[in-house]
Amino acid sequence: VFTDCVFREVFAAHFHGFDLAITPFIASKRDCPVRRRHVRDAWPENNTRLAVVPQILSKVASDFAAMANYLYDMGYDTVNWNLGCPSPMVASKKRGSGLLPHTDRIDAFLEDALTAMKGSLSVKVRLGWETPADIFRLLPVLNRYPLEEVIIHPRTGRQAYEGRVDLEAFEACLSYTKHTVVYNGDIRTLADFQHISHLFVDIDRWMIGRGFLADPFLPGTIKNGQDQIEGKIQ
Repeated sequence: VFTDCVFREVFAAHFHGFDLAITPFIASKRDCPVRRRHVRDAWPENNTRLAVVPQILSKVASDFAAMANYLYDMGYDTVNWNLGCPSPMVASKKRGSGLLPHTDRIDAFLEDALTAMKGSLSVKVRLGWETPADIFRLLPVLNRYPLEEVIIHPRTGRQAYEGRVDLEAFEACLSYTKHTVVYNGDIRTLADFQHISHLFVDIDRWMIGRGFLADPFLPGTIKNGQDQIEGKIQ
């Protein structure tokens, strides 16, 4: 895990541009009481420089709610449900993006989890596991629940991080949801951000993943609207 609490604290001490971070996913524990060591990455004392939203990977509503409530009791008001992880080991267990074809199971999960949870929930999704048809079945279901936001990465799980993001599918998603949408995917340069933000002028929340690992100045560059380093680096 590259972006754990140590990385985030060091990054925020030397670079700027991010308003908050979503933690690497914390897997819920099946029928197991949540222990403090399970959520070490989200300990408030380990996250003093940057606001954090804990992210949970789960397919069992009761386990998810137990983890979420533990985090709420630590002081967090929102957690994120990971429905986007493309790892075959995760997806094969119908977690992450592997759950996206199963709209009815997601619907039942949200009904049970939100009833049992104390705080707010955001959701991170992809277009689907194999086909974007998944997201167009799912978004009307998500509309029935009081979500903080829906983060959409416009690739399928099968694609992982290969090929281009499907901006046409992302645009179509906007007409299917009533929730605040966050764009995520392939923002690697200021030019990438400017191109995508000009396409989607109503989007005002953006998630940067791999791009900032390659260029730690990227979030600040985007915030400033210009490169922060003058001259050329040979």
